[in-house]
Amino acid sequence: INFVSALTPDANGFRGAVLLNPGVYQIAGTLTIKSNGVVLRGSGDDINTGTVLQVTGDARTVLTVTGAGSWSKTGSTYTITDGYVPLGATNFHINSSSPGFAVGSTIVIQRPWTQPWIDAIGMSNYWSPASGLEMERTVTAISGNQITIDIPLVNPIESQWTTGEVYQVTDTRRIEKVGVENLCAVGQIADYPGNILTGVFATFNNVKNSWARDIFLSGWGNGISLGGGSKCCTVQDCIYTNPATGTASAAPAAWTISGAQDLFQRCDSGGGYYHIMVTQNSTPGPNVFLNFNCSGTHYNGGPHQRWAAGALHDNIVMGADTQGGYTPYL
Repeated sequence: INFVSALTPDANGFRGAVLLNPGVYQIAGTLTIKSNGVVLRGSGDDINTGTVLQVTGDARTVLTVTGAGSWSKTGSTYTITDGYVPLGATNFHINSSSPGFAVGSTIVIQRPWTQPWIDAIGMSNYWSPASGLEMERTVTAISGNQITIDIPLVNPIESQWTTGEVYQVTDTRRIEKVGVENLCAVGQIADYPGNILTGVFATFNNVKNSWARDIFLSGWGNGISLGGGSKCCTVQDCIYTNPATGTASAAPAAWTISGAQDLFQRCDSGGGYYHIMVTQNSTPGPNVFLNFNCSGTHYNGGPHQRWAAGALHDNIVMGADTQGGYTPYL
């Protein structure tokens, strides 16, 4: 991985692929990809004939794909002057007719959590004021103090409860065009199930335009996570099975999204005491979980933790509980 990461990118931005032949590869440590254009590619996701990463030791993040950071603010902060910006809006007004950004700029529209809003939704015993949702968008038009963006907002911004803010950002610290594909990962983790929520096979943080596909996961707690700072990433045609045994109050997740404009599609899962998919605290969306087949006992899926927005769950096929006495739900 380090060797390929040092190669010069080609005209399409790819440095090269690390190709693993069929066979079993013992992993007692961790793997990290932190450069653009690097692909980790196995020779098949069949556990008997393909490439098998056999992971031992205690719970941890085994494969980390990460940039140095997500977006960075640049220039001034403007406030939204509309009394109400509805769900699905693609334009709004700010307190300047000559902002320091232009058509084509990347901006963040921020909807902070405020104490009045937290009180209004009855969560004052659990939540505190925070930065809230930070939605990245591209400016498509500016007309006076009206800003038009490329993707609809996934949460209303109501002046009764909060003041929306807008500012330009750059994301040069993200990496992109990174792939993990065509392999098996078998977890033989020593401190499962007691430490089941700590470990994850692969996480993509501060990454855009990247992917994981054709991966067979067995024996894991958490499977694949598109983490904080992920944007426009895809996980597809993956299988999560035989998870390490969780409990009803502490179940791992096969698939996780914390970023924006991310997609999981055509992924299967099966086992006991697990979440099919989750979103995390202040996940800004929009994100999609599409065409899943799920089975097992004591399993479910859906938003997790605090106020994720813009998540679409479509064609999620969930089989009956294999032990009975429990109804899987989404």
